[in-house]
Amino acid sequence: MPLKSGLDLLMVLLYANNRRKVEGITRLVKLLFLLIKEGGFQQFERDYEFEAYNFGPWSARTFSYLESVGEMGLVAVQEKPFAYYEEVVDDFAEAEVNEIPELAQKTVKVFSLTDRGMKVGQVLYGRLSDTERQQLESIKRKFNMMRLDELLRYVYSKYYAYTKKSKIKAKVLPRTMFGVSPDLPEYVRDEDDFRE
Repeated sequence: MPLKSGLDLLMVLLYANNRRKVEGITRLVKLLFLLIKEGGFQQFERDYEFEAYNFGPWSARTFSYLESVGEMGLVAVQEKPFAYYEEVVDDFAEAEVNEIPELAQKTVKVFSLTDRGMKVGQVLYGRLSDTERQQLESIKRKFNMMRLDELLRYVYSKYYAYTKKSKIKAKVLPRTMFGVSPDLPEYVRDEDDFRE
């Protein structure tokens, strides 16, 4: 029996890769986005309804699902100090970019399955085909271990349409002499190349 909902997808994501934790809501949202776009789970696109928002692809539904699994005692949320502002930007969807450095006293949420959640995750994971398991494991292994700035650069470059409302696009994507572009190398002006 296949997965039935976006909530199931969230559970198998947290179960995959030896139940490795996911640090930060920004990373969690981007992992779900990549599972749908690249991992063979397109059937859940309508469940999440990703849209271009302040910090790239974003889904309000992710927060609803997290609240549900939290209330059911399936997912534990711990907090730890964050290293990069990108780890928390989706938590502060209404914050202005210039306010983000003021968030230095904030923490990043760390998502993991509880004992009960592990049992549910194991059952759901067992419903996946071998191909789905391989794709899930591959996405989580590659992008959960990647530095967050690199993950954002990857998502912003590959899915540029989702950056149109981004408040951090200029920080994430290379700047060229023509502006921000995901396809061009960063432009660095050499003073010796210009005449007065």
